[in-house]
Amino acid sequence: MQLSFARSDMDQENTGIANVLRDANVSWQFTPQLAATIGQGKLPGNRQRQISSGDLQSPERSPVNALFTVDRDVGLFLAYARDIGRARVVWRGALSSGEGRNPSVGDGGVAVTSRVDYLPFGPFTDGGDYVEGDQAREPSLKVSLGVAVSRNDRAIRTGGQLGPLLPAPRGMTTYFADALLKRRGVAIAAEYAHRVSPAWVAPGAAETRAVYAGQGLSVQASWLLPRSSWEPILRVSIVTPALALQSLPAVESVSEQAVGLTRYVQGHRVKVTTDLLHSRFAQRSLAKQRSEWTLRMGFEVGI
Repeated sequence: MQLSFARSDMDQENTGIANVLRDANVSWQFTPQLAATIGQGKLPGNRQRQISSGDLQSPERSPVNALFTVDRDVGLFLAYARDIGRARVVWRGALSSGEGRNPSVGDGGVAVTSRVDYLPFGPFTDGGDYVEGDQAREPSLKVSLGVAVSRNDRAIRTGGQLGPLLPAPRGMTTYFADALLKRRGVAIAAEYAHRVSPAWVAPGAAETRAVYAGQGLSVQASWLLPRSSWEPILRVSIVTPALALQSLPAVESVSEQAVGLTRYVQGHRVKVTTDLLHSRFAQRSLAKQRSEWTLRMGFEVGI
């Protein structure tokens, strides 16, 4: 079980309800290869969202994750892992409500999510394929390639499980592809997301709210310096809304470049993270562009 009382974590602005409950589930490990979970938890979508906030190497995830992640849902989750020679294949699937955390009213829809990870050189040290940075300083090259798809029928929010409410249910499909490699303190990760919806726009009485369709790409690289606890980080992210959406005044394309530095005191449990971002936003409908600089810092003190 996980509870959260931060304002942004409770999602109160979008739902009007203080959603304190983030995770609540029970798992069964039937065999060393097969596990099942029932309850509320993270869907097997994009890699960065599945990584715990405590295992990030920057103060926040990328804008690609912010706009396209399928986040959490209520339902049945399955996971199966199999070793094929030196390689490992991991499949995760979920059948869920499609309404996100703590749904109050059913819409008659359903979400189906599936993800496959392929690790050609075997597992990472201590589950490092779902931890940012190379804390283990992998002595040999480790690679993980992942693909995922999530179909949400009759979604009632602009991002499926997240975002403001839509005036009418809409169907959407979100695709993910990512790659991760680590060796001797160097970590390189790339993540691509693409969302489509056949009926993306839903005119409301006061404003037009639409499914956020489009695509995004984020690439992140870091190097845990030899015999040191300092880690410089670079990240570039680009988000492009679907062409039909670009005519809406509230929809912007995003381009973000970030440089960061992390100081690990006790691995990811005790650390200081900081980054400097330069972001550009463009509104095609208004032929306007703007840019901004942001300096962020985070402190992690965990168990």
